[in-house]
Amino acid sequence: MTERRVTEPKPLGRTQSGPNQPESVSTTPEPDALAAWDFRVLGFHGRAVGPAAIIDELRGLFPTLPDWAVAGPVPVVHGRAPTVVSIRPSGERGGHVVMVDGADHWVAETEREVVPTLEWTLTQAAVDDVGERYILLHGGAVARNGRALVMPAASGSGKSTLVGGLVAGGFRLASDEVAAIDPATGLLLPFARALSVKGGSRAALASRYPGLDTLPPRYRLSGAAVWYLMPGPTSWLETPTEIGFVVLPRYAPGEATKLSPLARSAALPRFLEQSFSLPKHGARGIAAVTRLLQRAACYELTIGTLDAAIALLTALADFSDSRSLTSTSPPLPRQGEGDGG
Repeated sequence: MTERRVTEPKPLGRTQSGPNQPESVSTTPEPDALAAWDFRVLGFHGRAVGPAAIIDELRGLFPTLPDWAVAGPVPVVHGRAPTVVSIRPSGERGGHVVMVDGADHWVAETEREVVPTLEWTLTQAAVDDVGERYILLHGGAVARNGRALVMPAASGSGKSTLVGGLVAGGFRLASDEVAAIDPATGLLLPFARALSVKGGSRAALASRYPGLDTLPPRYRLSGAAVWYLMPGPTSWLETPTEIGFVVLPRYAPGEATKLSPLARSAALPRFLEQSFSLPKHGARGIAAVTRLLQRAACYELTIGTLDAAIALLTALADFSDSRSLTSTSPPLPRQGEGDGG
């Protein structure tokens, strides 16, 4: 691929800086005006540069974060240049080449692929950077009553649908895709971005999120349609949170919804399988995960229907205000027998 140096357009139609917040906004830009937007989370600093309309849509996929979530508890070197994700036109169908620090990475051949490709590229850059300091899991993460529930799982397990349902039911959102854990404390941190739901998830969540069924789809490079769902400003994790529960979900339509205790020794390898960054942390990371599982109650969740799964996890999270779950797991709530799924 050819390399191109990225220079910030002058003048920019609008420039955003700070913790995912507009710093200054010019008058409404012309359709071809360029914009730059700075995204920060857990010490990562990324900058997206491109046509103003595209950057505005991208910015809408990431919430405004409090200062503690922007900086993160692990110090980083100040003065580092941001990772620049930029685009340039390509082809005749509204496509663009997506570049990282001036080097071509992806080609979004149509306009409908551009924003998902930018979002994925920016997220991947953040994962690579944040993973140097934190343990990152492929999984959903929510919190309720001051305790976090982490769901490490592969794609297709139903975690994004379940996370969306739990958040609609009053849980706080950390992420539906990347769970970030401080290895020193074992606390859950937010890796915050819009929920990305596919067709089946959209149908299951439509009654909980008015307007979701009318949103237009976007398309990933694979051709898969996705819909972006941004929870309200009060739906996000409020503070670094102790992990009280590790739940391994499995979507199984036609089966009874069931929450079953799982031995920590059985949970450990499945937890490790879903780690993005554990090899970067070596023995220290393994020790941190072991401590986390010793403090958490572990379960397997068979998801027959979304309603029954939400009810089980809500009952679990509401069972007790106690923070100590090191010796015994709380009694299981009633299982979803006869739930139609």
